[in-house]
Amino acid sequence: MLLSSLAEEIIFRLPLVYSRSLLLVAVLVFLFHYGPVVAYVLDGNLLICVVAVLVLAGAMIAFFTLRRLKAMSYLLWKRHFGLVFYTSTALFALMHLVNYQGTSLPFYLLLILLLPKFIGGIFLGYTRLRLGLGWAVALHMFNNMVALLLLYGYLHSSVL
Repeated sequence: MLLSSLAEEIIFRLPLVYSRSLLLVAVLVFLFHYGPVVAYVLDGNLLICVVAVLVLAGAMIAFFTLRRLKAMSYLLWKRHFGLVFYTSTALFALMHLVNYQGTSLPFYLLLILLLPKFIGGIFLGYTRLRLGLGWAVALHMFNNMVALLLLYGYLHSSVL
């Protein structure tokens, strides 16, 4: 779980500072880290998985080779950074829906449960931009470690 913090920071916070190579690293880490989850959600449908990977590969090739697309993406980061920042934060929060898989919670309750993840994502994004990725990873790991220790203490306490 603590290594997931590193992967999540690379995926959602590394590309906040615009660089095509950083974006490529984020996409590759996403495919490695969440590829099996996506395949599971798609019920292991190989055809859909292959098509999705091919579409993503085509998009990445276009992103890296077409000059106009390069310029547009750079301008998106520079002119509409708030959109990039909050989209990344929202995707980070939505990714945590996996934590509630198999529960029968109503949708509005899931949104309430994701609110702390969204707010935490804002803090982690700010930390990444002001202090660097290392500090964002450390803060994320510390946050997860506190949650794990509280859970461990609850599960192993003699007072139930």
